[in-house]
Amino acid sequence: MTTGFGTDTKINKWSVDLGYKVNSNLSFYAGYEDTRFEDFVTPGGENFVGTPEYRWTTFGIGYGLSDAAKLTIQYQISDVTNDFWVSNGGTFRGGLLTTQLSIKF
Repeated sequence: MTTGFGTDTKINKWSVDLGYKVNSNLSFYAGYEDTRFEDFVTPGGENFVGTPEYRWTTFGIGYGLSDAAKLTIQYQISDVTNDFWVSNGGTFRGGLLTTQLSIKF
């Protein structure tokens, strides 16, 4: 087996996204996502101790530069627990700041 997914693995995921449009050019948004894997197994086939859990919280702002261009700035916070592949069951947290320029043509 090369993945941690077995025949009994269950994925429980839920998310919520909120947005507020101040005017036609300015909007704010926030989101949260929680994903858990139950009955996860190691590549050798034995049951993995712990439940891998991934949580992301996102905040952002979008600004319309013109009718065809929009700039988005977003900050995402991650909180990962019991990740087998990256940290062999450990926990890690971090953040990521991104920008995106969208142009319609």
